[in-house]
Order: sequence, then structure tokens, then C-alpha cells
Amino acid sequence: MTRGMLRRRHGVGTFVGAREQISGGLETLISITQWIENHGYRAGTQGTELMRRSLSATEQEVFQHWNISTVGEIHRVRTADGKPVLFSIDIIPDKFAPALADELDNSLLEYLEKQWGQVVIMARTTIDVTIATSEIATKL
Repeated sequence: MTRGMLRRRHGVGTFVGAREQISGGLETLISITQWIENHGYRAGTQGTELMRRSLSATEQEVFQHWNISTVGEIHRVRTADGKPVLFSIDIIPDKFAPALADELDNSLLEYLEKQWGQVVIMARTTIDVTIATSEIATKL
């Protein structure tokens, strides 16, 4: 069964349009998991990769009050109903980063709250819409 919006074209007929794409604002801090689920899809994660590294110059500015020298960088493909919808890179203080990819199956915000008692109330987010590199295209 196909679900979507009905579109009528006078003199041509009525057609079922494609399912609505995931959309929404960034006014409220919610996890990608919650964002996907709010649109009626089952959220998932594929290909989680974890690494630890020194801070970049920009990150030194962002984390200047944390007194840290390393961050955890988390790369993952986020899915909606099993289909890839975005490639995510999360950067957090190293001490809060999971040791194993299995520890982070969905929401990073939920992980931080359950594992560390840290409720995230603010985050800096950058969204890039770009042509995928061959590495990211393979993952998606």
C-alpha cells in the first residue's frame, strides 16, 4: 500500500504523491532519534565509528571553559525505517564519549543522560547539505 498526499491535476487525474520527507525546525533541542520518530518513522543507527583526537582551533573556542585537550568524535548513519537519511558527526568531550560503538545505539542525548547524568540543554549544530564524498556515499 502506498501512502502519501493525493494530488489532483485537472483533466489528467488523481495521483498518490510520495511520502512526506522528514522536515522540521531547529527551535528546540531534540535528538535526531526523537526528530525521526516525531515524523512517524522508526529511528535507527548504522556504521557507528568512534575516535578520540585533539581539539581543532574552533573546538578549543567552543570548549574553552571545559579545560579539555581531547574530544570524542562519533560518525554514524542515522536511519528512518531502515533507510539512511543522514550522516552524523558528533563531537563531545572525550570523558563522556562511549568506549564502544554498541553503547550508542540511538540517541546521544539519552546516552549522556543515562550514562553520565548529563542533561544537554544547549548544543552547537552545523548542518551541511553537500555532495557526499565517496566515503560518505558508500556509507549512505
